[in-house]
This record gives sequence, structure tokens and C-alpha cells, in this order.
Amino acid sequence: MPQLVGKALLAGLIPLGALALHGFAASNGLIQRFEDLKADPLLSDGVTLYSTNYTSSEGFNGLLRTLLNFFWPVVNGHDARLSLYSFMFGGQGVALMMLNLLEGMRHGNRGLMVSFITIYGMLYMVVGLAVMAPLYLLLHLLTSPTAHKPNKTNVAISGTSAQGAIFGTLAGYIMPNILMCLPVASVISVESKALAVVLWQAVPLWSACCALAWSTLAPKTARKNGKEPDGTAYVRAAYQFGVVVAGISHVSTLAVSFAAWLSPGIFNPAVASTLAPLGLLLPPNPLDRATTITSFLQGATWFLQWDYTMMSAAYMVWSLTLRYASTSARRRADSLALPKLLVSVFLRATLLGPIGATLSLVWERDEEAWKTSEPGTGQQKTRKSR
Repeated sequence: MPQLVGKALLAGLIPLGALALHGFAASNGLIQRFEDLKADPLLSDGVTLYSTNYTSSEGFNGLLRTLLNFFWPVVNGHDARLSLYSFMFGGQGVALMMLNLLEGMRHGNRGLMVSFITIYGMLYMVVGLAVMAPLYLLLHLLTSPTAHKPNKTNVAISGTSAQGAIFGTLAGYIMPNILMCLPVASVISVESKALAVVLWQAVPLWSACCALAWSTLAPKTARKNGKEPDGTAYVRAAYQFGVVVAGISHVSTLAVSFAAWLSPGIFNPAVASTLAPLGLLLPPNPLDRATTITSFLQGATWFLQWDYTMMSAAYMVWSLTLRYASTSARRRADSLALPKLLVSVFLRATLLGPIGATLSLVWERDEEAWKTSEPGTGQQKTRKSR
């Protein structure tokens, strides 16, 4: 879609995200539940006793306690719907982490505000993806040369940086996800699981640190072998990794969800309806002030659903804008260019999930940019050689 339309939509998604996430949480009673839990030695499941403070700051301890209470029902595996939804969200998170790391490494973004992806990542965790994702992506469209001039130089990522993005996603995001999802008692203690959940809140920082460590050490190995790893090959590998993981988690989730809808008899009757597509994917109307939660678990589920929904909308708008801008003027002149792109995006989102589809669109944009020739190179050199 045209840049102006994309920017306008992202700007509109910021207040909508705040309303759907925080406004709805306030009106349905979730915020009050958080306040009530601050002084409670029990975690949000109502049975797990845990009152450890990690720092000497009362305010910071309160923030960590709030985050721990929110994610505890997400990772304890007691609710089938929330567990399945979190599995889908986590898989899309792999594509999201890969996408953000790569954006911070692009030549055209160096030194710009959009390159400080760790800061935005931490704000994603604290403020919420529904609010921060459209804000960051709007800033990207306004300031990044990769959005306005997606040429070979601007989108370039070095081979070692792309390797770092893969390692950073594996070590800094996937491993912490696995650790905090380990079952209590049979594998780890309550204290260890709670600590894993608290440490998980900084996955943008851990991923960036792991990526930086790899990028710093890998060139030394490359120089010993007499060459630098090919950037394009490793960037493709990074895209492939993110798209595959996102696609597997998305298709697996949809398979279970549609099975619960079409063959509810194979599931526990108490959970079959919650796993069906409408129960799993569709959050309640955030404008309905009469809607209130009956449990903290329900409120956490609705919060996560709106966070995912608004984030997905923002990244789909952003990637559509980037992809449309990278098409040639001749192709954009085709009256069916945008409808064809929209159909393509719908099919990708169905198979890969919204963030997997976003990653594939940015990858496609890069492939086109890699084929372009810069002034003074490529085509001009070819003419001289003739």
C-alpha cells in the first residue's frame, strides 16, 4: 500500500492498541486484580506460594511481580487455551525477534533511532506490543532509508551480523522460552521457574547481547580463513529459520483448533469450545464496558489476545507498505498490483502467521533490492566492459 496510507494506519493503531490493551484491562477488572496480587504471597494461580524480592527497589520489585503474575498462568500449562495460544505467539515471536535484529543491523539504519532495537524491544515487553509495535514501525517508515530507498546498499547486512541474528534468536529468545516452560516439581523448582520467567522479560536484551557477541567473535574466525562469510547467504538462512519456525507453530495451532471445532469429541468437553477458532483467536469487544473478567486467567488470556492481534495488524500494515514501495513503477501502474499483493499476503498469513508473513515479505523485498545496481556500479560497469 502507498506510504501515506501505511503511515496513517499505523498512527491510528497506536491509540487503538492502547485502548484494546490497557483501556480494556482497566474496564474489565484486570488492572485491579494486578493491584490486589501485589501484596499477596500467592502467585496469580492462587495456589503457588512465592514472595521473593529480586532487588532493593520496591517499585522495580512491584513491576517484576506484576510481570511474573501475568506470565505465570501462561507458562504453568494449567489452561489448554492459553497454552495453545502462547505456543502460537511464541512461534511468531521467533520471526519477530529475527526481524527486529535484522532491522537493527541494516547498513541504511546505522546510527538512526530505529537501529536501537534493544530499547524498543524492552518497551515492547513493558508497555505492550499493541502500543509499541505501531509506534516503532511508524517511526521506521518516517526515518529509515530502507523504507524510502530499498536499494542494495541500504538493506545490506553483513554475513557475520546475519549469523549473529540467528544465534541471538536461538540463545537469547528460544532457550529462555524453553526454560520458563519447564514443568514445576518434575523438572525444576518453583523458585527456578519464577526466576526463569523474570529473566525472560529481558529476552530482547539477551538476544541482542548474544548477536553482538557472535558478530564480534565471528569475523576473527573468518579472517583466519581468509574470507568474510557471504552476507546474502546468511541473511537468507536467517529469514528461512524465522519463517519455518513461525509457520510450524501457526499451522500446528490451527490444526489443533480446527480439530476441536470439527471433531470436539476427541477433546475434553470442558476445553473443546475454548480451543475452537472463535474461542481461541477472537478476543471480546474492548469497547464493551459491561464485560468483566471472572478470573485472573481469563483477563490474562484476553490481554494476550489483544496484544497479539494489534501487533499483528501493525506488522502486516508495515510489511505491506514496504513491499509495495519496493515494486517497480511499471508494476505499480498495474491496477491489480495491490489486490494481487493483498491476496498473496492473506495466503502467507494463513500458512505462516502474521509475523511469519511479514518476515517473508521483507525477505522478498530484500531479494529485489539485491538485484538492483547502484550508481557507478552494476549496469554502468557492464556497459564499460562492452
